[in-house]
Amino acid sequence: MNNTNRPKRYFLDQDNSGHWHLILDSHRRDWERWCDLDEDNEESWNAPAWATRISGGTQTITFPGPVEDCGHRIDKDGET
Repeated sequence: MNNTNRPKRYFLDQDNSGHWHLILDSHRRDWERWCDLDEDNEESWNAPAWATRISGGTQTITFPGPVEDCGHRIDKDGET
């Protein structure tokens, strides 16, 4: 699989108020900078548009299954 056909990678993180967000991995540094903003800075009051807030927490996330291109293979029993 070449890089143009690879699925986009995301990560989960919490903002400074404890809300969970799904963030495109290419925005990781932007996310970290946003999380480091002072709470009195108006820019820190709303998450960036590219950060998807997950209402209800991480237990609401579903996905089709593990992928083999993440550095290790996971077999059908969930073992690595």
